[in-house]
Amino acid sequence: MPSLLRSFLALILIAAGISVQASVNATLDRKQGAVGAPLLLTLEAQQPAPSEPDLSVLETDFTILGRRHNTLSSFSNGRTLYTQRWLITLSPRRAGQLTLPAITLGNESSEAIIFKALEQASSPSGPALLESSIEQPIIYSRTATVLSVRLYYQAGLTHAEITEPLIDGVQIYPLGDQRYFREQRDGQRYSVIEQRYSLLPEQPGRYRIPTLQFNGLGGSGNPLSAESSPLEFEALPWPEAAAPAEVAATELRLDARWSNPPGAVRAGDTLTRTLIVEAHNVPAAWLPRPALQPPPNVRAYPQPEKRQESINNGVLVSRLELPYQLLFTAAGPAQFPVVTINWWDSVRERREQARLAAERIEVGQFLAPAAAETAVAAQPQAASRSEQQPAPPSADSVAGWSGWLWALVALVCAAGWTLSRAQVRQLEAALSKAQAGLQSETQNRDQADQQQRHELQALDQLQRSCLSGDAAAAYEDLLQWAGEYWPDEPVTSLADIERLASAPTLNYLLRNLEHSLRRRHDDEPWHGDLLYEQIVRLRERRQRSSASPQQRTASHVEV
Repeated sequence: MPSLLRSFLALILIAAGISVQASVNATLDRKQGAVGAPLLLTLEAQQPAPSEPDLSVLETDFTILGRRHNTLSSFSNGRTLYTQRWLITLSPRRAGQLTLPAITLGNESSEAIIFKALEQASSPSGPALLESSIEQPIIYSRTATVLSVRLYYQAGLTHAEITEPLIDGVQIYPLGDQRYFREQRDGQRYSVIEQRYSLLPEQPGRYRIPTLQFNGLGGSGNPLSAESSPLEFEALPWPEAAAPAEVAATELRLDARWSNPPGAVRAGDTLTRTLIVEAHNVPAAWLPRPALQPPPNVRAYPQPEKRQESINNGVLVSRLELPYQLLFTAAGPAQFPVVTINWWDSVRERREQARLAAERIEVGQFLAPAAAETAVAAQPQAASRSEQQPAPPSADSVAGWSGWLWALVALVCAAGWTLSRAQVRQLEAALSKAQAGLQSETQNRDQADQQQRHELQALDQLQRSCLSGDAAAAYEDLLQWAGEYWPDEPVTSLADIERLASAPTLNYLLRNLEHSLRRRHDDEPWHGDLLYEQIVRLRERRQRSSASPQQRTASHVEV
């Protein structure tokens, strides 16, 4: 009996081990196909870093035609998940029921798959040719040349698979989709499939483009295959005339963008200025970072950069965005200096310079909301009094009405003596009330100024803790800032901030912060830049809602 129990437990452990190991998902694009016809095997596993699959177990019954790898990322429950995907092109060597055995990725394995290989069709098919050519066999390093791969065929195709070029030390980008056309060659008319690639060598040297393979199925289902000839090209070091260029491209421009127009900025305001670098025929990872030198009365806080790549009209276009959060600390002129990038034009073979002109901004004095409304309202009243002010009388009319003036003065004096003591007391009470109201308004204005200074200081401290990725410090600084921002509300937890802010995106980021505080022993870092960005947007929305209609019109704030 004990031996049976041990055997049962062993079976349970083996089954558990198999279920844990079989965490690699393996699928085929079809369940059966002809011998020699290509088929696609997809392997997927949730792993933080890619592991090379062990494909030696497939070589008994299959020919490995090519492989590709992609990394996919997703965000779930406050964590970033990475999926490693391998696309492997195979062709069966023999007919019959074949087994694709388990394939290992790191410490994980897939389950076996059954594939039925059919005998080849007997009907012949037309010829197929695969050719590759390179536009410029000699270029400079870190500049682009174009590889063209063309498949010529005469029979109809039901399936086509061409291996992609892989060259060590060379960045390779497919330039758009495949092109389909017809061409006359050696008296024969062919259908053509063309794919173009941009090749960018990282270092000087001689590079070899390996043999590329085509495998497909003709219209009758029989397999077709062809190979291209290997090619070579050379990358030369940059010439001395290129110094001190930071990057090589065929086109490069430098631009800047403001989050809001800076025309009505005042001390204590925040704006985002984004430097933008866009270039052609260069990877986004190679674009240089222009430096932003803020004026003395501006504090600059770098935000996470954004790099993008796209193919436009067969050209690789890369873009780098560098946002800076700017805090204007004092009134006066803010002079942003010229920003430049030295680059090498690989087409004209000459050094160029992209230049962003200097920009000057007049920063106004800090102005509390009550004082701003009073100042705006006082302007039309002063203008109205100015329009109603009568012109001074001429010298000729003075003598005519001087007698009437003395009579009016005498009448006023007589009326003054008739005022009762009660009316005088009423006037004194009204004057005293007006003086008290003016004093109270001055005190309220001073308190508002002091409150806003404290809130800006707390916001400055919150920004530093958020951008440094310190979740614990950001939690304390966030509560401190919220207490200054809502002085009349009790703020003791993140739930209080959610209730007062009523912003869905901010609520999600607050919960993410709380989740980060709970998993203190997790190696995954916490990024607070998005949280700080939402706090800034919350302040901007409140400023817009509390501003007078005249202020909103004058500031041209984009909602």
